[in-house]
Amino acid sequence: MGVLIGGLAQLAIQLPSLWKLGFRYKWEVDFRNPALRTVLMLMVPSAIAGSAVQINVMVNGQFASHIPGDGPVSWLYYSFRLVQLPIGIFGVAIATVTLPAVARQHALDDLKAFGKTVEDALRFGFYLTLPASIGLAVVAAPVIQLIYEHGRFTAHATAETALALQAYTIGLAGYSGIKILVPCFYAMQPPHVDAPAANWRQGLLNFVVNVILFTPCRVSLLGIALNLALCFVLFFVFHLGHVGLAMTTGLVAVINFLQLLYAIQKRIDLGAPAEWLSFFVRVTVASLACGLLAWGGNTVLLAGRTTHSLLGAAILFANIAAAGGLYLVLTTLFKVPESMELMAFVQRKFGRGK
Repeated sequence: MGVLIGGLAQLAIQLPSLWKLGFRYKWEVDFRNPALRTVLMLMVPSAIAGSAVQINVMVNGQFASHIPGDGPVSWLYYSFRLVQLPIGIFGVAIATVTLPAVARQHALDDLKAFGKTVEDALRFGFYLTLPASIGLAVVAAPVIQLIYEHGRFTAHATAETALALQAYTIGLAGYSGIKILVPCFYAMQPPHVDAPAANWRQGLLNFVVNVILFTPCRVSLLGIALNLALCFVLFFVFHLGHVGLAMTTGLVAVINFLQLLYAIQKRIDLGAPAEWLSFFVRVTVASLACGLLAWGGNTVLLAGRTTHSLLGAAILFANIAAAGGLYLVLTTLFKVPESMELMAFVQRKFGRGK
């Protein structure tokens, strides 16, 4: 019930702004409308591509159910919920604002602007998710202790869930990149979405083939198969348990992202490799420094304390804030453009005068 009410609230909070913009909803469905048919056709590959990660997580849960006890399935579930937080805040948010821009640019056949928009979105996504992945791995145990370690959730469960969370963070930047790139493929639309056919059977066959060959859908299906194979190897051959299952999901996310990146860069220009290398070096150094500060703060200040106490929770939040501040300072000193843009935005939003 709480999830249902939260979802309705998420919708309702947007309606007043839409109303001011002149939006008026009315129920009208015309299946002869070609635009509606296109949307319905695009929903099929979109649903397949969007469900790949959830299917992989479900497969992981089935493998984890073979481990004695009822803890491993829960450890994977709770840790993945925490991974979803930065994906939703960063990856989904950036993808949401990117889609209208790339759709408009593709409609105008401005592939140069299209490529620049995708490049900027990916860079900003990495700028946010690389430190988030390192930071989340470092503070995994105290964060899980603060949120989950109550009642039947023991210290042992906290330690095991933290290991799964650290394994999942391997794919955090990949998850975010997938969220950003997939809508860009839909902005270009799959080929022959309205291709004529001699009869409905031929039309259905053409559509199924079209869906399977559409890049995000094909990559998702390959990712599901790869996840299944890696889970089997890491679980039954190397006996890595639930940590190996979480690691598999993260690795598959990175591989899927690289496939999408390879496919889209053949159609648009995503910038010079030297610029990307310089960006990754600067951001990685700043992220490692951020993680090192958070680790040192937890090791020294949280030694012997739990985050159940008010002081322990305050120390944890202070460590996270300090690490984030250090990352912002370092990326500004390194002249990372995304950091400069972020600082300019904050100054415009909260600064005085102009």
